[in-house]
Amino acid sequence: MDFKVQIISKENIKPSSPTQDHLRTYQLSLLDQIAPNTHVPIILFYSGNFHRKMSYNLKTSLAETLTHFPPFAGKAKDRFYVDCNDDGATYIEASVDVDITSLILHLQNVEQLMKLMPCGPYDDLREPNVQQLLAVQVNYFRCGGMAICASLHHLVADASSLSIFLHRWAAVARGSAVVKDAIFGACISLFPPVPVLDFSYISYENEYTRNQIIVRKRFIVEEAKMAALRDRVGDGPHLKRPTRYEAVAALMWGAAIAASRQTDPNVKEHSAAGVVDLRRKMDKTSSKEYVGNLWKWTLANCSTEGEPNYNELAAKIRECTRKVDNEWADVDGYLDFSKKAVDVIGKRSSARIFYTSWCKFPFYEVDFGWGKPTWVGTGKTPSTGAYFLETSDGKGMEAWLGLAEEDMVLFERHPDILKYASFSKNLAATNLLQPTYLHPATNLLQPTYLHPPNFGSDGNFRLGEPARVVYGGGVEILGLTGGGVRVDSEGESDGDLELEEGE
Repeated sequence: MDFKVQIISKENIKPSSPTQDHLRTYQLSLLDQIAPNTHVPIILFYSGNFHRKMSYNLKTSLAETLTHFPPFAGKAKDRFYVDCNDDGATYIEASVDVDITSLILHLQNVEQLMKLMPCGPYDDLREPNVQQLLAVQVNYFRCGGMAICASLHHLVADASSLSIFLHRWAAVARGSAVVKDAIFGACISLFPPVPVLDFSYISYENEYTRNQIIVRKRFIVEEAKMAALRDRVGDGPHLKRPTRYEAVAALMWGAAIAASRQTDPNVKEHSAAGVVDLRRKMDKTSSKEYVGNLWKWTLANCSTEGEPNYNELAAKIRECTRKVDNEWADVDGYLDFSKKAVDVIGKRSSARIFYTSWCKFPFYEVDFGWGKPTWVGTGKTPSTGAYFLETSDGKGMEAWLGLAEEDMVLFERHPDILKYASFSKNLAATNLLQPTYLHPATNLLQPTYLHPPNFGSDGNFRLGEPARVVYGGGVEILGLTGGGVRVDSEGESDGDLELEEGE
């Protein structure tokens, strides 16, 4: 569906306190240097009846949060260090002429979500020193709902870092008294920078996709189909119990191989490039809080001759992951591997698909004080590959996929894609029709919205029925509208192995 977004305001948010002198220069690691030259965006959708008056709290809490993340408010100097000069982050507010429910249910062209983003992830392939590293866009929908998009440059952050930042920002917005400084530079000693990089992911990406029209769509594997898919992929001698990630990645890799065989008979080999989060490989208990780029590529190869075997493909994916487990700190080996991988997957005689899972990152837990997101999206895909996100119930998976136009036509008609995946959102799984309630840590001097306690004696809340809430100095119910109640104040474990990797 088409919709319009109108920019209301645009400003620069600087840290609320100046960065200390000894933190002014942030040295980049090898993993930062070789990160793709693009942004990492995430969009958090919240149902309710929001108002622009809430923006004051978002902006002041963002300014406070930036004091704990100095590089995010700085400027990159080539690909060697970041000048933490408190330049700030872009902050945009916009109005959207559509309801959240309609957008989510009828979204097929994921590129439309770029309208909700402060910067396009595909048109910024220039050196990061000419742009700000963090940008935010707050979108107010016609129904009263809101979507917050935060976009970080990949030079200083991966998806895990973005999740950490959003949770810290949300904690400040809720009034948390203690917010820890972010842990930067944790891997600089393990992966020191190199003086000159003689290869570029962007150069091969431009070469590979030259003269191709890239189509981007969203595929959903719901809970009901996930168990059947895992059984199907696990039916064979190579791997008995695939994770959700392995099962979906194998399905999509197999369908991509089948499409490539028809569109380019000269392709003899198909590669699948994945990502492993190194935080889980480190021994320190604080490693999950490390900010920056802490991930490694994996690369699996398969002949395009014969029909793809999902069980074998899933086994190849797991084998690559476990190889990183054993060799994750091999710096020289990884640099050589990266150069060879770029060479292999950039050749015209081979085809490739890229995949990474963000399912383990708790984006659905980001609560600014009015409750958790009803839906999380990205609006971005690789040119040929997929980002995996959890469905809102935590039991299914969404694949945000990009492929060449002719390959996408065949991919979406593949019998197994039609069998296990769908293209539309299940309304019941999004909780979009459920009311939101008051969060106890919300600043009630600002208009806010009720989030989780129940009102009725039977434990249910009914839209349109009167309700009385007393909180602190008192809360006055102003109205019941669109799944939210506005108020003013007067005073997964499903037995998976830890192999659902991602950046």
